[in-house]
Amino acid sequence: MRCITRIHLSDCGWHEAYYPGTTVHLADPRTGEPVHTVFSLENTGGKTSFLSLVLSCFDTSERRFLKTLIRQNQRFGDYLGEVPAFILVEWDLSGGQSALLQAERLVTGQVVVPRGEGRQRELERRFFTFRSVPGLSFDDIPAPGLGGLEEHGRLRGHQDVQRWLHAMRSGHPGNFQDFSKQSDWKRKLAEEKIDTELLAAQVEFNRSEGGIEDFLDFRSEAQFVRKFLATTVPDGEAGAVRGLLGEHVAKLSDLPRLQRRRDAMRRLQEKFAPFVDIAAEARQAQEEVSRRSGDASSLKAALDGHAELASCLAEERAGAAEEHETAADEAEAACGRARIELASAAVETARRRHEAAEAAAVAREGERGQALGHSRLLRGAVSMRGILDDRERSRALQEAIDAEHADLQPRRNALCAIGADLVATLAERAAAMRERQRALSAEARELTAAARAADAERASASETAQDEHRKAAQIDVDLGH
Repeated sequence: MRCITRIHLSDCGWHEAYYPGTTVHLADPRTGEPVHTVFSLENTGGKTSFLSLVLSCFDTSERRFLKTLIRQNQRFGDYLGEVPAFILVEWDLSGGQSALLQAERLVTGQVVVPRGEGRQRELERRFFTFRSVPGLSFDDIPAPGLGGLEEHGRLRGHQDVQRWLHAMRSGHPGNFQDFSKQSDWKRKLAEEKIDTELLAAQVEFNRSEGGIEDFLDFRSEAQFVRKFLATTVPDGEAGAVRGLLGEHVAKLSDLPRLQRRRDAMRRLQEKFAPFVDIAAEARQAQEEVSRRSGDASSLKAALDGHAELASCLAEERAGAAEEHETAADEAEAACGRARIELASAAVETARRRHEAAEAAAVAREGERGQALGHSRLLRGAVSMRGILDDRERSRALQEAIDAEHADLQPRRNALCAIGADLVATLAERAAAMRERQRALSAEARELTAAARAADAERASASETAQDEHRKAAQIDVDLGH
């Protein structure tokens, strides 16, 4: 028997009972198995609106919409807004054996798309069904309140719904099926063993308060049997049911003879019980022999397999040993090449050091020559500057003497004093020049000492280069060149 586990309504309902995205669970939260559920709501709480929308998936005619049957002025389209509405019903297919079988879920539903406005407003209804698989389940539907809304986005109209239906048909061929004709949809529900007549009867039961009492109107056992058979036996199978009942009645009329046969069979069973035990033991022994023969065959096959595996491993090990020997020879050759390259690198390093030492010695010799030239030029410049200063002072004094030669004796005496001061100044200048000359001589001696040190360093570098040459020659001798 098919049992409902979950129902979801989105973007549908009446003013006082609107369902923006509501899921109703009809299964035990601990086991996930469907259970009987009771809704307790006050009047105008939305019970009838909920049933009307759910039953419209199975009793699909809009004239049979439960709210329309109750009130003629409330139509199916009045319960829908301006965006596509989803009505989903999830069924458990395990038949009450979910503890033994893996739970299998069937999802049925419809998406209703309003098109147009006012009197031109029409409703496009698409019914669909699928079995839950990874990537396609009840929660993957793009309806408000379900996880599929984040993946696919909200469906805004006809094009969005058609795009989603096409994606589902392409992504899950043979599983996801949708229908626009109600006759095809009811045929599919019958294939899934969903009793639409029973669900249509639920519409009748809920048309009015106590509607089920009008259905249970029998007053005698005959009326009860007639009502029971009318609801449980299809009209086309009435003859087959009658024949089956006739066979059972005929068998029950011969009940004493059947009971005697049963008692005789029981006594015969007791007589043959020892033989049955012996036959069972023989069968067990034969099964044990067969089992052990099979174990022996399996053991022999395993031993053969291990022998073949050992042979393959031996061949692989031999091949690996040859590869290792080849790799060792190659490593030895590479080591010899590395020694030669190392010796060549050492010789090249020694040669470069020798060239660097010679270049440094030449640079030091050039610096010494430049220092000596600068010293001589400096001494000559200082001497020239002193001579020029003395000449300038003498010329100035001679001009002053010539200009004042006609003056009075006091002026002459003053000039004599100035001459005496000039002589003293010249003497001091001469002393300073001599002191400067001594300093320059000391600097020249220091530069000479630096040049000598450079010569010593050059000689040391030359000796180092000769040592490097001797080491390189010794390496060549060691390598057998």
